[in-house]
Amino acid sequence: MNSKSHFRILSGLRFTSGQVLYSFALIWIFGLSYTGIMQNEIKAGDKKFNLKEALEEHFKQLPVKIPIDSNAAVKGNPHADITIVEFADFECPSCKALTDSLQSIWPGIKNEVKLFFMNYPLDSTINTYMKRQIHRYAGIAACAGVCAQKGGDFWNYHDELFKNQKFLNRNFLLDLAEKFGWNKEKFSTCMDSPEVIRRVKSDIEAGNSVKILSTPDLFINGRHIKYWNRPDFIKAVIKQELERQKKKYTHQ
Repeated sequence: MNSKSHFRILSGLRFTSGQVLYSFALIWIFGLSYTGIMQNEIKAGDKKFNLKEALEEHFKQLPVKIPIDSNAAVKGNPHADITIVEFADFECPSCKALTDSLQSIWPGIKNEVKLFFMNYPLDSTINTYMKRQIHRYAGIAACAGVCAQKGGDFWNYHDELFKNQKFLNRNFLLDLAEKFGWNKEKFSTCMDSPEVIRRVKSDIEAGNSVKILSTPDLFINGRHIKYWNRPDFIKAVIKQELERQKKKYTHQ
């Protein structure tokens, strides 16, 4: 049925010409939206993830050297041959998704890797590579994380920041510090200290050196992890890295 037929039917129901045109416009817009949604679903369905091909693509990369600050937060096995470097922003929803992915597989990999957390706040007040402001509290959250590390409990504080990232502001960061048993005034002074700001900026410079364009960004032994949102891919990369390390030691 063409548009003229639709128009005649609507007119026959004694709608005004304005109502008819408005109704026709709504039908047309809905049709375009539905078509667009269907096309996106088709595209998403056509592009199936192939683990073998993804691994081949991953290991074609040449590893990059990431300048990790000697004071960077780290967990796992300090003697592990596999190094994971995570660049993240505490206010970034995708960074929370990456954290959740890593935590879901952490029990099975923690003895095989060492994981470094690097700050890359998308906050123009501290990150001079940002052309516009994206996450206004990410900078002070990064500084608060450094102070939590100084207080001896970075990783639990880190987890709470991601769990409550919708509520991040200075008052929340200080109230959370108090819950961890730290003095709020001292913690506030720590967050504003030049030393802590330099520590965060050191991470930002490291990220810029490996051309971080967005967050999160993840590297395993210097190779960029394209499919950071797939725990199965991360585990497969680690498994293959372990196999490569075994071969390396066997031939020495």
